[in-house]
Amino acid sequence: MRESIVTTSEGTYAELKRLLRAEGLFRSQWRYYAMKSSMTIGTLAVMVALALWSPNPAVLALSGIGFGLALTQIGMLGHDVAHRQVFRRKRWITLSGWVL
Repeated sequence: MRESIVTTSEGTYAELKRLLRAEGLFRSQWRYYAMKSSMTIGTLAVMVALALWSPNPAVLALSGIGFGLALTQIGMLGHDVAHRQVFRRKRWITLSGWVL
């Protein structure tokens, strides 16, 4: 039987957090967020273009679905920004929060 990582002693969480920090797991993954942001902006632009220039109602409905998905991704990015997963400086967090 495996020993559980989480125990009732007070020092266990602090030790685990120190170990994870030493492994670099709390560092910001800026490449991931740069790729995610650019893909979301691109998707949003394509969906708006489809909605504006397509006379077909089926394409308009599909672009609405894509638009909803892109807006959901923007919300998820805003959530990550608010939890300081993207930036560490307050100025960048505030600025990107307002933009998102």
